[in-house]
Amino acid sequence: MLVQLNTNGDLPATSSCASAPQGSSCTGWQQFVYDSNLKIIQVEPALLGYDATCTGTFHTSDGAGNCYDENENTMSVPLLTPEELASDSVTFLGQANSVTDTVKLIVSGVGYAATAPDDLVDLAGNWTIAQFGIYGDRGGAEADFSAGTDLKVNLATHSGTTVAPQCAMAQPINSTGESNNLYLQPAPTLSTQPSPTMETEQTSNPPTSPAACATAHGVGDTHLETFNNLFYDFQAQGDYELVSTGTPPPPPPPVDSPVARPAGPDATDTAPTYPSFFTVQERQVSGAPSWPNAAVNQAVAAQVGTSDVAICTAPTQLEINGSPVSLADGTQLALPDGASVSLNGNVYLISDGNGNVVQATVQSGNTPHIDVSVGLGQWPEPVQGLLANAGSSDNAIESSDGTVFTAPFAFSQIYGPYGNSWLVPADQDLLSACNGEAGGVVDSDPTQPFYASDLPPQVGASARATCVAAGVQSAPLLDACTVDVAVLGDQAADVYQTLPAPAAWGVVGTGCPDSSSWFDGTTADACSPPFTFMVLPWNGATLFGRAILDAIASPGVTSVQYEVSGNGLNDAVIATATPTIFGWVAGWDTTTLPNGTYTLQSVASYADGVTGASSGTTITVSNWAFGQSAVHARLRRAS
Repeated sequence: MLVQLNTNGDLPATSSCASAPQGSSCTGWQQFVYDSNLKIIQVEPALLGYDATCTGTFHTSDGAGNCYDENENTMSVPLLTPEELASDSVTFLGQANSVTDTVKLIVSGVGYAATAPDDLVDLAGNWTIAQFGIYGDRGGAEADFSAGTDLKVNLATHSGTTVAPQCAMAQPINSTGESNNLYLQPAPTLSTQPSPTMETEQTSNPPTSPAACATAHGVGDTHLETFNNLFYDFQAQGDYELVSTGTPPPPPPPVDSPVARPAGPDATDTAPTYPSFFTVQERQVSGAPSWPNAAVNQAVAAQVGTSDVAICTAPTQLEINGSPVSLADGTQLALPDGASVSLNGNVYLISDGNGNVVQATVQSGNTPHIDVSVGLGQWPEPVQGLLANAGSSDNAIESSDGTVFTAPFAFSQIYGPYGNSWLVPADQDLLSACNGEAGGVVDSDPTQPFYASDLPPQVGASARATCVAAGVQSAPLLDACTVDVAVLGDQAADVYQTLPAPAAWGVVGTGCPDSSSWFDGTTADACSPPFTFMVLPWNGATLFGRAILDAIASPGVTSVQYEVSGNGLNDAVIATATPTIFGWVAGWDTTTLPNGTYTLQSVASYADGVTGASSGTTITVSNWAFGQSAVHARLRRAS
């Protein structure tokens, strides 16, 4: 087993590359290594693209034009168990200065070091990329971890900067040839204190979302979670831009125009570069007439390299560059520019050559639809579309013209200047492959927001119970799951079992377009009162004795009370709830009220006193009491 800390592969290596053949693309690369088999640590420089017989210090060849220096001094170290490697008692360091590069291993406070001259590859001042992990032994071996492994890998840089690092999935980093059997999970955590860090997680279980530097999602009918984990609803109908990043390709030149080719080596002489532009579009279709204020993803398309790939439903089909393509389950189709598309069960995976990926999960059920996840191969980087935030904010989004909208969102903003700005122009519509013409649906907006509180009470209670049974706890996800189960069927709860909890909930309301407050669970104002709805009892229920009351409420709510009206009472408080994973629950002794029909409501409050009430639930209180008439019966033996 090897622990490797690898550098970028474009180091100058000025003196070492001087002996390379003229015209070669020689560059330097370096590894800092712990070898558990040999029980040593070592600095291992390399020359990439040397393209000549490996001699001198760099005497080991891999047969592909690269030369490796395995002559540098080593240091014997203790054999470390996987448990020790994963503990805080072990630190692995790579250091560079203008004279010496050093690998250090610190075990429970005891340090070990090995060195190599820096001028072999000129690492000092040129180290810009780092890759760290546990891999198989030398020669391309794979490290085999046991089932249930959950490995968190923390990489920190100490160079005087406090700028957060950038995650990169794609090369040119000239990564190690060794590997392990773990799956990278989305997405790494980037931090700046006290030094820039990146922590990744690798487990023995395949990820449920694309392994990428940043991920965003569009699920159900239709709930969006941005790359900065802002969760908001978008229920409009039309073809929309979910994500775009990179430089759009220029329009093709006229057929009779000459194309200039830059002087220099052939493309095969250098690392491959792929088109940077990556865009994802979705087609949302209204749930009318049954659910007119909801919409679902009916199709998803992406431009990867020079290929346009679309996943359509009704019927389900794969389209590439406007033509249907048959793809067998469990297979992958290679596309130009390092792109590909694969199918496993009901999940399509569309990738480009830069680490960007789209996962489209085709769902059956009451309403066939597509749950989509988008992963980016670099983060942070400029990105736009419905799944982007405004800059680095996690509570704001922006239209295509740069207008910023801060949560909570006014209904007229989301379904107006914001949504309209992300409609795909007909001449750029990749989804036309699904219907043979651009703009396959007429764009339209809902007439009002659609949350779980808008469902019929019994429907909402049943759907929520399904979501709770599936383990959904986060309030924004529980509300969205409840809506999806009611509209799409019980299987809609599955996606919420693995969806990350949002950092912020962008509630769409009906007013306060100028409000700058954020519905983040700690602040609120009268523009965004909390919402709540009754789960128990159901509308029309008859209660007696001690009854259980249950409601859900917005994040940030500090208290929920239950009030009744009727029979001379007006908003009389009958119980104060306790927050639980099942909602705001309270017990109520119904004998405290006379028998009769009442209207019951849950009333949620923020700490600053702003309140919001559920719609009324009609109940009947019916208790038997001593002194009332009763019918008795007994058996007597016949004479």
